[in-house]
Amino acid sequence: MSRRHELNNLLLRKQLLITEAELHRDQMRQDLRVIGESIDDLGRKARSFGTVLSVVSLVAGGITALRGVRKTSRNGNSRPGLLPRLFSGVRLASSLWRGWNSFNNHSKRE
Repeated sequence: MSRRHELNNLLLRKQLLITEAELHRDQMRQDLRVIGESIDDLGRKARSFGTVLSVVSLVAGGITALRGVRKTSRNGNSRPGLLPRLFSGVRLASSLWRGWNSFNNHSKRE
């Protein structure tokens, strides 16, 4: 009977270890799900922050481009040449375009 008792104890211990392993797997799945949700949330916040930075750079680029045009026309008696004005306009337009596209892309994702 001692042998049978030892086998029962071993089977019981085996069953407890299997149950414990299943509990650990379930806990790990839950932890990984929480980590995944946190990473997704962080990604959304990063995209939102990227949009804010894009708008700030858009405004800064626009102000810089306009200041460059206004300074050259105010300080000197002569107006700036056509080429510098064209480059300033292209710089401003590209800055506006990038900001607008960034804003639209962010709005479509949400």
